[in-house]
Amino acid sequence: MKKLDIEGISNEASDEVDMNEQEESVLFSSKLVDFLHGKAKVFSNKNNYSLTLGQLKKVYCHSARLGEIQKSDDINLYSLARVNMFLRLKSGERMIKSTEASEVDSMTELQLETLTCKTPSKFIDISEGWIPNAGDFTKAREEIKENNLEYSYKSINNLYLEYEPLEPNWED
Repeated sequence: MKKLDIEGISNEASDEVDMNEQEESVLFSSKLVDFLHGKAKVFSNKNNYSLTLGQLKKVYCHSARLGEIQKSDDINLYSLARVNMFLRLKSGERMIKSTEASEVDSMTELQLETLTCKTPSKFIDISEGWIPNAGDFTKAREEIKENNLEYSYKSINNLYLEYEPLEPNWED
């Protein structure tokens, strides 16, 4: 049954809009996964370290949740900036002391975000309270433009990035 005719009610337009949003989310998620996979591969080759797509997806998704909590204007930009910060620190760059900051970067000290965690996570991000620096955001903006990753969303749940296999219940 493709169409249910009820006098005075039409539901065709909303289904079409929902499908377009879903298709856009799938397309964006696919492009983002390809981008993060390439980023992990380049990082691994450059730093002689095995970084996986799964690790970068976890950082991105965790960052998106933080962006939601903080009501970030552009969750995608915020999340990619945090991925860049994660990679920068993972590559061995040390945290900048306030006396060195004026020479190297606009960040003058380690800035901590105030967050409350309601439930513990399986994934512990040591950088959860750190804020990406201006260079991380600039790089994220460039990567978004270069890789056609412009997409606005309000919740990471709208994307297709996280997959957790269902565990069978053999007792029923």
